Amino acid sequence: MNIQRNSTPIAQPAQPRHSIRTKTALPFPKLITALLVLLVFLFQTIQPNTAHAECVNYSDYFHWSATVEIEGDWDRYIEDVILAGDYAYLACGDSGLQVVDISDPDNPDLIFTVATPGLAQGLVLDAPNLYVADGDGLTIFDVSNPAAPVQVGRAIMPGNAAAVTLTPGGAAVVVVGSDPLFRLVNVANPANPIMMSNPVEFPGDGRQVVIDGTIAYVTESTNGLQVINYSNYSSPYIMSSLDLSGKGYGIFLREGYAWISGESRLAVVDISNPSVPTLFNTVWLTGIGVDICFVRGLNPNGYYAIVAVDDGRVRVLDVEHEDDVSVVCSLYAPSGLKCITSETGLLDWNYIFVGGQDRSLSIFDKGNLSFPHSVGWLPYTAIFRDVVIRGDYAYCGTDLGIYLADVSDATSPQMVGHLNPSISTYDLHLTGSRLFSADSGQDLKIFDVSSPGNPEFLGRVTDPNGMAHAVTVSGSYAYVIDRMARPGLHVYDVSDPNHIQTLGVVLDDQNPWFDEALVRSYLYATGSGIRVIDVSNPDSPFVAAHFGPGWLSRGIKVSGDYAFIGYADAYGLGGFFKIFDITNPVSPVEVSSVRTPKPSMDIEVVGDYAFVSTISDIHLFDISNPADPRPVGSFSAGTSIYRKLCLTSEYLFVANGGTGLVILPTQCGIGATSGVEELPSVTGISLKAFPNPFNPRTTFAYELPTAAPVDLAIYDLTGKLVRKLVTAE
Repeated sequence: MNIQRNSTPIAQPAQPRHSIRTKTALPFPKLITALLVLLVFLFQTIQPNTAHAECVNYSDYFHWSATVEIEGDWDRYIEDVILAGDYAYLACGDSGLQVVDISDPDNPDLIFTVATPGLAQGLVLDAPNLYVADGDGLTIFDVSNPAAPVQVGRAIMPGNAAAVTLTPGGAAVVVVGSDPLFRLVNVANPANPIMMSNPVEFPGDGRQVVIDGTIAYVTESTNGLQVINYSNYSSPYIMSSLDLSGKGYGIFLREGYAWISGESRLAVVDISNPSVPTLFNTVWLTGIGVDICFVRGLNPNGYYAIVAVDDGRVRVLDVEHEDDVSVVCSLYAPSGLKCITSETGLLDWNYIFVGGQDRSLSIFDKGNLSFPHSVGWLPYTAIFRDVVIRGDYAYCGTDLGIYLADVSDATSPQMVGHLNPSISTYDLHLTGSRLFSADSGQDLKIFDVSSPGNPEFLGRVTDPNGMAHAVTVSGSYAYVIDRMARPGLHVYDVSDPNHIQTLGVVLDDQNPWFDEALVRSYLYATGSGIRVIDVSNPDSPFVAAHFGPGWLSRGIKVSGDYAFIGYADAYGLGGFFKIFDITNPVSPVEVSSVRTPKPSMDIEVVGDYAFVSTISDIHLFDISNPADPRPVGSFSAGTSIYRKLCLTSEYLFVANGGTGLVILPTQCGIGATSGVEELPSVTGISLKAFPNPFNPRTTFAYELPTAAPVDLAIYDLTGKLVRKLVTAE
């Protein structure tokens, strides 16, 4: 009997036809019966996943859009941001005043830096004059040409000037800080600003100030809120205070209420009677709310508060009703936060600007101020580390082994099985009908998943010294990374799962190992920089190149001539998404780098898009130009040091640590799937037998519409296996 196979993947060159010959011919009557059973077998084996999802455009939702690095020392930070037309002015502490061109907010450009006499901390603009509270004074710049501000005046003040705002009419400014808390400055002549009041003393440090008529509301570090009457410019005084049991930071006034962000809370204060401010409502935060701004929602009557929290998160709150405040979503910025702003009427409220403690200005596209809704969620008492999909089933690697989930209805996934109980599974690789599991118990296990809902154990590598953390399979070889027990790469011949042979090994216990990607005869291993390992001879693999940066590299995916790699930064607080040109496999060239809010964990690449998971969020990048990847969407998935992704044509499956398995809609127009074993529709299958009528020697030829795993077998009418003909890709 002669079996011919011709399977041609989409967007790939035609594959050569392969032949499998046997000397035994089937009797004619039995062959007819077997062929009928074979057709039924193929139909039942490759039923398509019938669940369907509506895609979303992640760019339509609230997401981090861009980040621009400021100039100055390593510990530089941004204390305040103010917007004017196409420009953002930044008060950058000891790095002075800096100007960013935001005419294209998705591609901001730092265009000007000038030192200030003191530490630049607060800003207010009354065009063409920009007033800077810079520690020991007030400095005035003419910004008629935003690309080249010119200092025109300065008033030296005792103590610390931290924030500044304009009085009604703009003839004077209020400066708040410490020693003293409050003072007024006449700026009718910007070249000669004059102190015009007795200072208001107070033990605390002033943070921010807003004005309503001749009443100033000052947030400060001792009580929280000080209310100052300056109707007599020469003798302002504290008319009332409110103890908020913690530091007050940001403040915003709206319709008789002061919204004050502070230590572990957002306080809603009734100021209808400024002489007796009253705490009306409290919204608890998970850190210090360092600043707050308001934006109008899609509903003209609806409002949202955007709160910058010192843990790096930007939180969106529905504040339409003062007595019923709810959290809409939160997202990390690529730095610890210090300030936030979006000035009235500027940029049509489309963007939020956030200043950080760590060298950067982050820009958020507000979208519709929410996240895409997850499609489904499967919580479980295990830590989910990896997920792969075959047909209607998800195989989930956890600290308690492999769980099998039925995801035919993605809105209601169901747990239906459990493999490897009590064994910690770190990584899974699915190829054809074989599932490979890297775990901490027996190093490597192999399962037959030709019947996806009924996996069968085939074999394993028993290595008492091994703790496998990543596995990649190509052809007859499995490449296993051991991160801890025997750090390095281990190569196995898995052509016979019952007799797995140990081949070559590359050991290095001086540096960490993390993830891997195989490209032709080279394997890229992440961990400490990138090791490029030549595996052309599986018995003798060797490191052909090792390139940086030296700090921790994590997830890796390869597509075409590019390697997409996630990193943790040198401090382990933030991260990077980097793209390398690997046209020369042993001499990769970095073509782009984007800072991510948290360390990057895993990457899925398909077409012009890359999903990048961090320990806090999932970000979608447009990589159509690898030299300039652009953030286009985000989803907050909670904090987890384990977060692996698996992308199908309809869903993004997330192994989300202790949260379980989370299923998200995919991006519209994303195209083909990546890294998943989806079963093709039976309607595209062609199966022929010739010559017809049958001879003692018969040829079967089949074609599939896309590349897919194939199991071709012949059964008799009793269901007994007669012969297994093909098990392959």
